This record gives sequence, C-alpha cells and structure tokens, in this order.
Amino acid sequence: MLIPKVEKAIDGIVIKFNKMLAQEGPTTFVFPIGAIGDDEINLNMTMTTAPELKVDSHLINLYFDGMFVDP
Repeated sequence: MLIPKVEKAIDGIVIKFNKMLAQEGPTTFVFPIGAIGDDEINLNMTMTTAPELKVDSHLINLYFDGMFVDP
C-alpha cells in the first residue's frame, strides 16, 4: 500500500529536479568571489565529474571546473 505513495513522491522529486536542470545556463554555477579594482573575479563551480563517496574515510570528493571567468 505504501509503495505507490513512495513511487509518486520520488517521481515528483525527480520531475522538480529535471525542471531545475532545464533552466541551467552557461553561468548558472559561476559565482563572484571578489574584485580587483573594477574587475570582478568569478569562479566557475561547474562539476566536471560526478562526486565520489569515500565510505571508509567518510569523505565526498567533489570535482569542480575551478576556472576564473569573465563576468
């Protein structure tokens, strides 16, 4: 009896997530981190690889682009 409810809830979450991803643009994950004079410094935090879970160390490795980009 609960399985259909759980399936519906998970489907709803996936649909919301997919809608958010559809709105992604080339600067969605570019964040301003400071300025030098009149020049804004922006860091690209787009993930280049899926995160890795390190079970034994309780760590998650995240791989970001890390490039500085023009505003």
